[in-house]
Amino acid sequence: MAFIYQPYRERSFLARTVNTIITRRPERALNGWLKMESVPTREMLGYRALLDLWQFITQELGQAPVVVESTEFRYEPRRVLEKYCAAVGIPFDPGMLTWKQQAHRTWDPELMQQEQYAKWQQILNQSTRILPEDPELPPIPPEHRRLPEDAYKVYDALRAHAL
Repeated sequence: MAFIYQPYRERSFLARTVNTIITRRPERALNGWLKMESVPTREMLGYRALLDLWQFITQELGQAPVVVESTEFRYEPRRVLEKYCAAVGIPFDPGMLTWKQQAHRTWDPELMQQEQYAKWQQILNQSTRILPEDPELPPIPPEHRRLPEDAYKVYDALRAHAL
Protein backbone atom coordinates (compact mmCIF):
# COMPACT_ATOMS: atom_id res chain seq x y z
CA MET A 1 0.00 0.00 0.00
CA ALA A 2 2.00 2.83 -1.40
CA PHE A 3 0.30 5.57 0.61
CA ILE A 4 1.61 4.09 3.86
CA TYR A 5 5.15 4.10 2.50
CA GLN A 6 5.22 7.69 1.26
CA PRO A 7 6.52 9.34 4.44
CA TYR A 8 9.38 6.82 4.58
CA ARG A 9 10.43 7.02 0.92
CA GLU A 10 14.17 7.32 0.97
CA ARG A 11 15.95 8.11 -2.26
CA SER A 12 19.19 6.32 -1.34
CA PHE A 13 17.34 3.12 -0.46
CA LEU A 14 15.19 3.08 -3.59
CA ALA A 15 18.19 3.94 -5.76
CA ARG A 16 20.08 0.81 -4.72
CA THR A 17 17.21 -1.67 -4.99
CA VAL A 18 15.29 -3.39 -7.75
CA ASN A 19 11.93 -1.75 -7.25
CA THR A 20 8.71 -3.71 -7.69
CA ILE A 21 5.22 -2.34 -7.99
CA ILE A 22 2.27 -4.65 -7.44
CA THR A 23 -1.01 -3.35 -8.73
CA ARG A 24 -4.55 -4.65 -8.75
CA ARG A 25 -7.86 -3.65 -10.22
CA PRO A 26 -9.45 -0.82 -8.25
CA GLU A 27 -12.61 -2.87 -7.64
CA ARG A 28 -10.54 -5.53 -5.90
CA ALA A 29 -8.63 -2.99 -3.83
CA LEU A 30 -11.83 -1.30 -2.70
CA ASN A 31 -13.47 -4.64 -1.98
CA GLY A 32 -10.55 -5.59 0.25
CA TRP A 33 -11.15 -2.51 2.38
CA LEU A 34 -14.89 -3.08 2.49
CA LYS A 35 -14.40 -6.70 3.58
CA MET A 36 -12.55 -5.32 6.58
CA GLU A 37 -15.56 -3.13 7.26
CA SER A 38 -13.53 -0.05 6.53
CA VAL A 39 -14.36 2.60 3.95
CA PRO A 40 -11.14 4.02 2.56
CA THR A 41 -10.49 7.47 1.23
CA ARG A 42 -9.05 7.87 -2.26
CA GLU A 43 -5.68 8.36 -0.59
CA MET A 44 -6.04 5.05 1.25
CA LEU A 45 -6.86 3.19 -1.97
CA GLY A 46 -3.29 4.10 -2.81
CA TYR A 47 -3.37 4.70 -6.55
CA ARG A 48 -2.21 8.32 -6.36
CA ALA A 49 0.66 7.24 -4.13
CA LEU A 50 1.44 4.37 -6.50
CA LEU A 51 1.63 6.83 -9.39
CA ASP A 52 3.86 9.14 -7.34
CA LEU A 53 6.13 6.19 -6.54
CA TRP A 54 6.20 5.14 -10.21
CA GLN A 55 7.11 8.68 -11.28
CA PHE A 56 9.78 8.98 -8.60
CA ILE A 57 11.41 5.67 -9.59
CA THR A 58 11.22 6.24 -13.34
CA GLN A 59 11.86 9.97 -13.57
CA GLU A 60 14.02 10.82 -10.58
CA LEU A 61 15.95 7.56 -10.30
CA GLY A 62 15.87 6.66 -14.00
CA GLN A 63 14.90 3.07 -13.25
CA ALA A 64 12.23 0.84 -14.72
CA PRO A 65 10.45 -0.86 -11.81
CA VAL A 66 9.17 -4.38 -12.26
CA VAL A 67 5.37 -4.30 -12.36
CA VAL A 68 3.28 -7.27 -11.27
CA GLU A 69 -0.47 -7.34 -11.83
CA SER A 70 -1.96 -9.23 -8.90
CA THR A 71 -4.72 -11.15 -10.68
CA GLU A 72 -2.34 -12.39 -13.37
CA PHE A 73 0.05 -13.49 -10.65
CA ARG A 74 -2.71 -15.32 -8.79
CA TYR A 75 -3.95 -17.08 -11.94
CA GLU A 76 -0.55 -17.91 -13.39
CA PRO A 77 1.86 -17.77 -10.45
CA ARG A 78 4.54 -19.88 -12.05
CA ARG A 79 4.64 -17.91 -15.32
CA VAL A 80 4.68 -14.55 -13.55
CA LEU A 81 7.17 -15.62 -10.89
CA GLU A 82 9.55 -17.03 -13.51
CA LYS A 83 9.41 -13.70 -15.37
CA TYR A 84 9.78 -11.78 -12.11
CA CYS A 85 12.85 -13.76 -11.05
CA ALA A 86 14.45 -13.17 -14.45
CA ALA A 87 13.65 -9.44 -14.23
CA VAL A 88 15.23 -9.03 -10.79
CA GLY A 89 18.15 -11.38 -11.45
CA ILE A 90 17.44 -14.25 -9.09
CA PRO A 91 17.04 -17.93 -9.97
CA PHE A 92 13.52 -19.29 -10.09
CA ASP A 93 12.83 -22.25 -7.81
CA PRO A 94 9.50 -24.12 -8.08
CA GLY A 95 9.58 -24.38 -4.29
CA MET A 96 8.71 -20.67 -4.21
CA LEU A 97 5.16 -21.58 -5.22
CA THR A 98 4.24 -23.71 -2.22
CA TRP A 99 4.95 -23.69 1.49
CA LYS A 100 4.06 -25.61 4.61
CA GLN A 101 0.94 -24.68 6.46
CA GLN A 102 1.90 -22.79 9.60
CA ALA A 103 0.70 -20.24 12.07
CA HIS A 104 2.13 -16.86 11.17
CA ARG A 105 2.95 -14.28 13.77
CA THR A 106 0.39 -11.52 13.67
CA TRP A 107 1.52 -7.93 13.69
CA ASP A 108 -1.29 -6.79 15.98
CA PRO A 109 -2.82 -9.43 18.30
CA GLU A 110 -5.51 -7.00 19.46
CA LEU A 111 -6.62 -6.33 15.90
CA MET A 112 -6.87 -10.06 15.27
CA GLN A 113 -9.61 -10.26 17.91
CA GLN A 114 -11.94 -8.61 15.40
CA GLU A 115 -13.81 -11.18 13.31
CA GLN A 116 -12.91 -9.85 9.86
CA TYR A 117 -9.19 -9.75 10.66
CA ALA A 118 -9.28 -13.11 12.42
CA LYS A 119 -10.74 -14.69 9.25
CA TRP A 120 -7.93 -13.19 7.19
CA GLN A 121 -5.33 -14.52 9.64
CA GLN A 122 -6.92 -17.97 9.53
CA ILE A 123 -6.79 -18.05 5.72
CA LEU A 124 -3.16 -16.98 5.86
CA ASN A 125 -2.30 -19.66 8.41
CA GLN A 126 -4.01 -22.39 6.37
CA SER A 127 -2.50 -21.42 3.03
CA THR A 128 0.00 -23.64 1.25
CA ARG A 129 0.00 -22.02 -2.19
CA ILE A 130 -1.10 -18.99 -4.16
CA LEU A 131 -4.83 -19.16 -4.75
CA PRO A 132 -6.56 -17.62 -7.77
CA GLU A 133 -8.97 -14.77 -7.20
CA ASP A 134 -12.66 -15.04 -7.88
CA PRO A 135 -12.96 -14.48 -11.65
CA GLU A 136 -15.91 -12.14 -11.12
CA LEU A 137 -15.02 -8.59 -10.24
CA PRO A 138 -16.67 -7.57 -7.00
CA PRO A 139 -19.49 -5.09 -7.42
CA ILE A 140 -18.93 -1.61 -6.09
CA PRO A 141 -21.77 -0.53 -3.82
CA PRO A 142 -23.58 2.51 -5.26
CA GLU A 143 -22.49 4.74 -2.38
CA HIS A 144 -18.81 4.05 -3.20
CA ARG A 145 -18.89 4.14 -7.02
CA ARG A 146 -17.04 7.46 -7.29
CA LEU A 147 -14.28 6.47 -4.88
CA PRO A 148 -12.05 4.58 -7.34
CA GLU A 149 -12.70 6.83 -10.36
CA ASP A 150 -9.17 8.22 -10.66
CA ALA A 151 -7.64 4.85 -9.79
CA TYR A 152 -8.50 3.30 -13.17
CA LYS A 153 -6.16 5.59 -15.11
CA VAL A 154 -3.27 4.76 -12.80
CA TYR A 155 -4.07 1.05 -12.86
CA ASP A 156 -4.26 1.00 -16.67
CA ALA A 157 -1.01 2.95 -17.02
CA LEU A 158 0.89 0.61 -14.69
CA ARG A 159 -0.78 -2.49 -16.09
CA ALA A 160 0.69 -1.65 -19.48
CA HIS A 161 4.15 -2.32 -17.96
CA ALA A 162 3.25 -5.56 -16.14
CA LEU A 163 5.20 -8.76 -16.68
